[in-house]
Amino acid sequence: MAATLDRASLLADPSLAGVALCRAYSDLVDDWLRELFEVEVGTGVTGVALVAVGGYGRAELSPQSDIDLLLLHNGRKDIASIAERIWYPIWDQSLKLGHSVRTVKEALSLASDDLDTATSLLSLRCVAGDDGLARELSVKALALWQKRSKRWLGELSRTVRERHARAGEVAFLLEPDLKDGRGGLRDAHAIRWAEAAQSVMLEGDDDALAEAYETILAARVELHRRTGRAGDRLLLEEQDEVSRALAYSDADEMMRCLAAAARSIAWTSDETWDRVESSLKGPFQRKLFRDSDLFLTALKHNLFLMAAGGSLTLLLALFFAAVLHRRIRGAALFQQRLGQLDLSCSNCHDTLVGRRLGGSVIPPADPAPYPAYRLQWQGLGSLQRRIRNCMTGVRAEPFAYGNREMIELSLYLATRAQGLALEAPGVRP
Repeated sequence: MAATLDRASLLADPSLAGVALCRAYSDLVDDWLRELFEVEVGTGVTGVALVAVGGYGRAELSPQSDIDLLLLHNGRKDIASIAERIWYPIWDQSLKLGHSVRTVKEALSLASDDLDTATSLLSLRCVAGDDGLARELSVKALALWQKRSKRWLGELSRTVRERHARAGEVAFLLEPDLKDGRGGLRDAHAIRWAEAAQSVMLEGDDDALAEAYETILAARVELHRRTGRAGDRLLLEEQDEVSRALAYSDADEMMRCLAAAARSIAWTSDETWDRVESSLKGPFQRKLFRDSDLFLTALKHNLFLMAAGGSLTLLLALFFAAVLHRRIRGAALFQQRLGQLDLSCSNCHDTLVGRRLGGSVIPPADPAPYPAYRLQWQGLGSLQRRIRNCMTGVRAEPFAYGNREMIELSLYLATRAQGLALEAPGVRP
């Protein structure tokens, strides 16, 4: 009989947090399951393996995570008996278990038609038993994923958009969903899955993604540890305690750091899926460069382009393509609902133009008067300052001055002012 799994002392250790706690907890569960397998099945066995998949396969067990296990076998007749001897002791420890029993052929058959199964097998690792059998499935599952990459990448892109619509923005919600929200942990997982199918990440993406991911994962780990529940939404009443556990000065500082991390993941995710979707449309529509760096990248490669028969016309075409794409993204931001009041720029500055808010007439959204003197500021202020005021008004985390979202929204607003007389410096209430 395997020893009792002592989770309590590890989860109560204040020196462990974030990624370190996840890995320590995964190692603890590995050791316990390995001992259980040896007691119930034996050592040096062939034809059966206990395999970790999904988050457990990545060695990222949060305190309330499910332990996802696959009992892999080669057609053994006694597999049902083995499964019972493994699963019941796990349940006796009050662990949340996601379990399945399959041959390599059965696992691959399911992975060929089910996205969740296909992605879970990308992170599989052998915990106990026949390591060769586990390696066989790992190699074949990756090959199958890459072979069907066009289908899976299209479906994965669709599920990413649907999840964002359902869960909202990590960066801008007062109570964000740290896992499924836009800029959350699942976005990072999806990028890694796409990268396993084909090269989609650019230089620097990996480091930026890892740093932001660790920030959000640390908050999720503490949320699980403090509440004892498996939820991923960071509620207001939990934020003070979680921020203290992570050594932030207060909850506001923590939420600012989480918002910055989420924006980094969301930006990488958006750009990655833009490139993926372009590649799926064919070679003539593929994006060769990230649009935000397009002009600078073109300049760096100027000599190469000239040598290859390029010209200033090509450079200008690349530059204007980048500007157009940013303007399109800015238009989407203008329509996007934000904050606790769940309002978009368009709600006020398109739908309610001419009406009054707080005694002032709501104007159309254009930058013609800016920089403007506003009575409430008692001085001149920029368009970006005004945008931040609006975001605060709808109780959203304001964009940072000069960040990507701010630039894209400002560029879109500039297009709305085409044909209008320049008023700057204007005067506003």
